[in-house]
Amino acid sequence: AFMRIHHLIYSLLAVCFFNNVVAQDAYLQAAEKYYAAGDYYSAANYYEKYLSGKKTTREKIYNPYAVHASSNKTKSAPMVKLSRNGVVYRVAESYHKLNYHAKALPYFDEAKTFDKNLFPLAGYYYAATLQALSKNDEAAVAYNSFLEGYTNNDQYREIDVMAIRNIQFASAQLGKNASA
Repeated sequence: AFMRIHHLIYSLLAVCFFNNVVAQDAYLQAAEKYYAAGDYYSAANYYEKYLSGKKTTREKIYNPYAVHASSNKTKSAPMVKLSRNGVVYRVAESYHKLNYHAKALPYFDEAKTFDKNLFPLAGYYYAATLQALSKNDEAAVAYNSFLEGYTNNDQYREIDVMAIRNIQFASAQLGKNASA
């Protein structure tokens, strides 16, 4: 009798774990569909649900972009699963594209620590987000930090240098006004 109960408990735990994994994959798939469709608000919400690891009370995720096929079913291409770092970066990008900088900041702060080869612009967007939140001193430090590790000579480097100059100019002007 003890072995049966033991086996039943392990079976229930396995089912619960499997249901959670399936729900997490559904959140990620929904987030990717919303992101691809340009619905960054919904994408960010589903990415955050995926990262939190929690299930909602709703069993089925509503997808307004789903096409309900007729009786002749076609097999869809398999989804490419993002790494946790990729999901964090996508949340940050989604909030950035919505100009919701306060929500983007902690995600870009985390993303700037990721592999620079995979996420080369995370530091730039972190600095730009700080600047958008009027944290100019922190933004200047972040822009300089980005420049130190970024070797490409492209528009991001030019924008970064210009942003540093703008912050320095604004600080100088504020200093003049304070002494006048």
